[in-house]
Amino acid sequence: MATLILGREIVSRILATKNIHPYIEMGMDTEFMSDDRNPAYAAVFQGQDIDAYNNLLRYYSQYSKVPETSLFRRSFPVETYRIVESGFDDRELTDLARDSIALFETEVGATKAQAYWEAGNAKAAAEIMMATARKVLQHQARAAVTVAWDRKDFDLEDRLSLVRAPAPGFGIEALDDQFPGFADGQLITFVGRSKAGKTTFAIQSAFNAWFGRKSLSRARTLEPRRVLFVSIEVPEQDVRDILTCYGAEVNPAPYLASTDDYRLSDADMDKVRKFWDAEMTNATESFIVVQPVAKFSMADLEYEIEKAEPDMVFIDGFYFMTDEVTGRTPGSSWEAHDNLARDLKALAMRNRFPVIVTHQAREKQLGKAGGGFDDIAMMGGTGLRMASDMVFTFDKDETGVVTIKNTAARRGYIQTVKGEWDWDIFRFIAYACKEEDETGEDY
Repeated sequence: MATLILGREIVSRILATKNIHPYIEMGMDTEFMSDDRNPAYAAVFQGQDIDAYNNLLRYYSQYSKVPETSLFRRSFPVETYRIVESGFDDRELTDLARDSIALFETEVGATKAQAYWEAGNAKAAAEIMMATARKVLQHQARAAVTVAWDRKDFDLEDRLSLVRAPAPGFGIEALDDQFPGFADGQLITFVGRSKAGKTTFAIQSAFNAWFGRKSLSRARTLEPRRVLFVSIEVPEQDVRDILTCYGAEVNPAPYLASTDDYRLSDADMDKVRKFWDAEMTNATESFIVVQPVAKFSMADLEYEIEKAEPDMVFIDGFYFMTDEVTGRTPGSSWEAHDNLARDLKALAMRNRFPVIVTHQAREKQLGKAGGGFDDIAMMGGTGLRMASDMVFTFDKDETGVVTIKNTAARRGYIQTVKGEWDWDIFRFIAYACKEEDETGEDY
């Protein structure tokens, strides 16, 4: 069996198809091939293949096209260079190249980290390992998905007969009955003033996605999802406690407190045990809670996603994330806000899963609590609103009534819902409310 020479396969494929775009788009451009301080190109191209690929890059840079094979033969200085008949397509070759580069970067990073470790500098070793992980994940990310709409083999009848499975939503029937759920590739934003309950609603939505076909809201039958819940506001133990209480349908307040004079009743403890025995006997470890303990950036998020392989991602506390470009948080910088919003939307599109984030509203820009508000009051600017497919505002009045208002949507708006938490059974009791005009009067 012949040994695969990846660089030669790529050169041959480019000459055969006259298409160098997939390889430039994945990062194998002139800058990549000329970086002798970090020669990751050696993981893909060796010997004559380095000169051959550079020749193609130079020609493309000058003429905006790939040379004919005969012209390549005349201009390439090595007459003995062998062009193979590649049995791989561009997708397969770019995937192989990414894997090879990732292995190279990992080996280089491990060598550097080992040197620091042996010198007794554990912190530097850890920083090298983290930097390597980020670089590898960045290489693995595809820049674009390219398809031809008007291709001959497109099966229209197959598309017309497609029936998509329902997707997870809020776990609130009054809302979920109005739309098919949070779709793959969507960025969803929950925005509200402090203590309006955004975290609790996010946890409820995440629980119902994980719970799946046995959804407690009975709004729809779902396939269980793998969930990654990043909690930047609430300690991970509290998130796990709230999830347990939601599943057992008991008030989380005494469970979180657990003091001598304020703790779950014996009856509620039995309900918790019953839930745990029923649902955790065959635990799948498919609900992962991440609590950052330092600055948390997109690179850190992608690292957690790589480990957890989730179907849905929840980020509770967008305004506490750190933008790697500016080094600032979206709550304090409009530029950081814009950068992170774009990155999260790209993340959802690239991985084809929903990303749900919570974000704060600026209190000084809001009126009296309870009636809902426009999401334009987001901290840090409007970047998250522009990037999001759906935006929901959460507002709670002095009596505990919560208004959930859909203030932005790409495909269609959902009717405003009001309701209250019944803490005895830990369920949000919602009802659809009348629309209001700009004066606040019902019509």
